[in-house]
Parts: sequence; structure tokens; C-alpha cells
Amino acid sequence: MAQKPNITTGSIHQQAERIIEPDFSDRSAELHDELIPEWIATLLEENRDRIDGLTDVTRIWMRAEVVQYIFTICLRLHLPREVKYLALSIFDQFMSAHIMGLSTLVKYLTCRTEEQKFKEWEKIESTVSRQLTLRVLSVIQIASKLQSYHDSLSKKQLKRCLQTLGSSYTEEAVVKSELRVLRTINFYAAYRNTPVTYIESMLKVLVLRKPEVLNAKTIWDYALLVLDCVYLQLDVVYRGVLNVVHGEMSGTVSKDRMRRIQCDYSLLAAGVIACACVCVHGPALTNEVIMELSKISSVSVEDITDMSTGCIEKIITHEETGPN
Repeated sequence: MAQKPNITTGSIHQQAERIIEPDFSDRSAELHDELIPEWIATLLEENRDRIDGLTDVTRIWMRAEVVQYIFTICLRLHLPREVKYLALSIFDQFMSAHIMGLSTLVKYLTCRTEEQKFKEWEKIESTVSRQLTLRVLSVIQIASKLQSYHDSLSKKQLKRCLQTLGSSYTEEAVVKSELRVLRTINFYAAYRNTPVTYIESMLKVLVLRKPEVLNAKTIWDYALLVLDCVYLQLDVVYRGVLNVVHGEMSGTVSKDRMRRIQCDYSLLAAGVIACACVCVHGPALTNEVIMELSKISSVSVEDITDMSTGCIEKIITHEETGPN
């Protein structure tokens, strides 16, 4: 499978953790300067397609407990950080299609009373719940293959992982589950590029424009930390962002509008980088960085500022008060 373009490939490969750390100062193996704008344009076009392609069931499975579960498994397996975000996206895509298909199947059962259909649905819910750990591992396996087939999870590794999690499945069952997930999503992961890709790409362009003043490595580390915090408390953080923008009227924002904002990776990446820059360089330089980010991402300065302010306020509040 083709790898995504990498404009920061001067990297150190930590084989033990299978994590590639970008070296933002190394220009020996990056995209040519003339191609970088084309790559950014590709990301922005995908971002528009993602927002325009929203449905009523998009992101309904990205709940805090699901995010934490997938993140924890990927961390324990030492998978590249992009895998957990891609796995989360595939899981949401799969579960939405899977539940909708099962619901339609029950709805159109012939010669069944409503009571019989309800009992049938209860059985299906029980089966789906029982298979949930297997499905989570399957989407992680698929995401790992999309990221790097060479370093992807094998069926033997998946079987051992499931045993560790208290679920006993044969290798044949593991393969069948992977195929079930792939068939359900029509063998197509809706979007290959994760928020990590957007952050890395935008940060690289920033470094090219301001190489002497930005501590890119430290900003990168903080940005990944902030991104994790955002995903682990999605609704809380984005409600905080809306509070910054709309104040007391933030509660009137529709769920559809909320999902559209959450699907905007350009806004998210720019806001996360701005948050990281505040932590590393302080607010004065961050104001300059936000202006550059606006040019790169086509997101307004005001929106990036609101995003970063909401993230900082909610993450700090969460750390001080502890999780709900």
C-alpha cells in the first residue's frame, strides 16, 4: 500500500517502539519546496471533503471511553501515533455502518411481531457487545497495515493481545473479523490522513518560514500531548471552544454544527500548534505563528485563536479539577 507523503523524513527510527520521530531541521529527504504547497493543498481539499461528507451518524462512536480504550491498546502495543487516530476513525466508520445494517435487517424481518423484533434486537446487541474487543483490535490491525504493512500487527499478535484482554479467539476468527470490518466499510478507510499528519505538515512549513526562532522538536512534543488531551475529552474541549466564541449562547449550537467543527482537522491542527507554541515560546511569538498558520491552513486568525484558547482553558481546568 502506498505510504503518505512525508515532508520530514529525516528521522530516527526507534525500532523498539516502531515510532518515527520527524526531524524538522533535516532537509535531506523531504519534499521539494515546490511540492510542499501541493501537499498542503491536498490536505486542505481532503479536509473540505471530510466536512462536506458528514452524515447523521458520523463520529457518534468517538466517545471518551472508546477513545481511551483504543489509545491505551495502541500505546501498549507501541504502535506509531498515527495508528490510534486512524483506528478511531475506522472504528467510527465501521460501527456506524454495522449497526445501521443490523438495524435495517431487523426492521424488515417478515412474519415477525414488533415484540419478536425487539427480542431479536436484544440478541444482536448482546452479540455486538461480546464482539466489541475483537472489532477494536481488528480496526487497529487495519490501521497499522495502512500506516506500514511491514510493521503491522499479525494475526498471531492479535490473538495474543486478545487473550491478554480476556478474549479468546482463534487466528481464523481474527482473520474473519478483519474481513468483516473491511467488507462493512467497503474496503475503504474514508480518510487516510490523521490530525497528526496535518500538525506535522503545518509545523514543517512554519519551520521553513521561521527556522531560527522556533523550537520545532519541543513544539511537536507539546502538540502531540495537546492533541491527545483534545481527543480524550472531545466534547468538553469543543464546548470550551464554543464558549469562547459564543459565550452563554454556546449551548444553542446544533450537534451537526459541533460535528462539523470537530471534523475540521485544519482548524484542529492550527489550534493545537498554537497551544504548543504558547507553552514553548510564550504568547508574543505565538501571535506571529498564528498569522503564519492562518496563511498555511486557510483558517482565520480569529478561529485559530479561539481554538487554541478553548483548548488551553479546558485542558488546564481538567488537569486542576481532575476527570469528571
